[in-house]
Amino acid sequence: MNRTVSSPRGIRPRARLALPLLALVAVVLASPPPARPSGAPSLDALRPPQPPAKPALRERMAAARAQRLARSRRRARAATANQDAWDAVHYDIDIQADPSTSLVSGTVTMTARVRSTPVASADLDLLANMAVTACTAGGSPAAFTHAGDIVTITLDRSYAPGETFTVSVTYVGTPDPFVDAFGFDSYNGAPMIWSLSEPYGARSWWPCKDVPSDKADSVDIHIAVPDTLIAASNGVLRSTTTSGGWTTWSWHEGFPIATYLVSVAAHPYATTTDWYRYAPTDSMPIVFYNFPGHDATWLTNNLKVKDMLAAFAPEFGEYPFVTEKYGHAEFLWLGGMEHQTLTSLGGSWEWVMAHELAHQWWGDMVTCRTFNHIWLNEGFATYAEALWAEAKSGSSGYFSEMLAAKYFGGGTVYVADTTNVNRIFHTGLSYNKASWVLHMLRHVVGDSTFFDCLRTYGQQYRFATATTEDFQAVCEQVSGMNLGWFFHEWIYEAYYPAYAYTWTADTPDGRTYSISLTIDQQQTNYVFKMPVDVRVTTIAGDTTFVVWDSLATQTFTLAVDAPIVDVALDPDEWILRTVGTPTAAGDATPRAFALEPNVPNPFNPTTSIAFTLPDAARASLAIYDVAGRRVRTLVSGRVSGGVHRVRWDGRDDRGQPVASGVYFARLRAGDRAATRKMVLVR
Repeated sequence: MNRTVSSPRGIRPRARLALPLLALVAVVLASPPPARPSGAPSLDALRPPQPPAKPALRERMAAARAQRLARSRRRARAATANQDAWDAVHYDIDIQADPSTSLVSGTVTMTARVRSTPVASADLDLLANMAVTACTAGGSPAAFTHAGDIVTITLDRSYAPGETFTVSVTYVGTPDPFVDAFGFDSYNGAPMIWSLSEPYGARSWWPCKDVPSDKADSVDIHIAVPDTLIAASNGVLRSTTTSGGWTTWSWHEGFPIATYLVSVAAHPYATTTDWYRYAPTDSMPIVFYNFPGHDATWLTNNLKVKDMLAAFAPEFGEYPFVTEKYGHAEFLWLGGMEHQTLTSLGGSWEWVMAHELAHQWWGDMVTCRTFNHIWLNEGFATYAEALWAEAKSGSSGYFSEMLAAKYFGGGTVYVADTTNVNRIFHTGLSYNKASWVLHMLRHVVGDSTFFDCLRTYGQQYRFATATTEDFQAVCEQVSGMNLGWFFHEWIYEAYYPAYAYTWTADTPDGRTYSISLTIDQQQTNYVFKMPVDVRVTTIAGDTTFVVWDSLATQTFTLAVDAPIVDVALDPDEWILRTVGTPTAAGDATPRAFALEPNVPNPFNPTTSIAFTLPDAARASLAIYDVAGRRVRTLVSGRVSGGVHRVRWDGRDDRGQPVASGVYFARLRAGDRAATRKMVLVR
């Protein structure tokens, strides 16, 4: 079943307003698929009617990636000295995938360019269980060995630096199921052939220099499958040829690509095509490959992809593969994998679609050089989820996503120990806290400068690899700021600031209202330097100041022109921090039960009262007159631990103004109580 949905839209400037979605097209639904044969996982079982909450699902996806890395790493190894001497330029992968025998067979031809020293042989990665039957060099039969998962081919001559050579490997075998990078499966009684090679699994099904940092300039993939199947892959479909019950699907990826991003997915898919209009007269196809009967249920979120592209392109730079395509191929793995130009997805979750699409820039176009810097892939893609929420719902959607991604545990965003696969794909550090690094950086350098940084980073490292220091250098270049302190404390230090603050107000000249604000950093591991927003609420409105806090205890003097009602620290949460609510993860010292003096005092007409609870408890804060009568209840019920501020407007519980005089604020929580004297002057 092939169907085209055509209603492209243009790119909008970065907006805070909701992006309109196209109306859903009418679809003809196939009969519900019967239960899947035992022994093969059911996608519907993997995707329950009520999907797991986002944090739980992200944890499961990250754990699956860690397990896959652990398996493939057992067969991985560093590049050989020979491989360091040349760069892959082009691969031509011409294979047959036979689901009846679980065999992959065919020929892979590689063209490479010599670097700085002459070479007379070429090492290609291919696991030893795959049988090599012949090799060529320069188009002629060549001697070879296949030992230790390396195919070493003797070249037809010695090649000098700058020259290119061509070799080919003809082979057959069943991809190692332990590595689990290429699978022969089934769904609804039909074959489901898939690949997921991240990070070192390509060598289990095709010979290559399986080093993510060496991206071939282009790849051709010709895959023959039974003619009942549709085979999807990277780039542009150039041709299909059917003969003798087999169809060969020929795909061409014309942009540089890492070996682990080369993919195939084959099934009797239902295909749907939408369009992304990236210029007034140009559009790019978005092609979706879904299991028959699933395409209708996926359609709602599939139709949002063009809007995601339109939201991300102004922020990141144009979609890197806009002259080819983008799309999704459904497969039998819980989660998603950002295969270049064609993400593999095991479910139709909108946020996963946004995450994997963002990887086309951050992961595919620019790839972290080593797993030490995995945050450059996963943190960027996680942050893009918030940008998509911002495009749909404005700042409320953006901040809601960021608040849901807060992480207060230990550890650094930088992965010091890359032998620990669970640490590499740690959802709290590599995904969530890493996304907060970008959130905070956006506020430090300013909105427009931040997105200039992202676009410049993408341009400078386009189809290359990068490290944290590379990204930092770009941000410093674009912003004109020295950001070493920022990257040090948020990438290489652990935890976060745990702020507590007090303030007093005065009117030294009778006209200007002066605030003395003291900020304490209560964590013990490290003192953070950050620009902190301070919102001062007066009877005339709000004023926001920015103070650069960099000491364990620091006092700032601020001035406003009207009586002060309240002072709030980082009210919009641009910093990953706690304010008056220390946590065990932050190694902060909890504060004691306390009721602070009201400010101002005397007051007219309003005053602010601060109190602290060391732990969550049922608490009350009430105002009493000199006769002991309760005038106003300000707080009553369960209150979280930490610092709280409430305002009393000089009115009783009926909303009537009370008379001038002395009043008392009384705080109770459990068996603890505190009282403060206040003076109201009308």
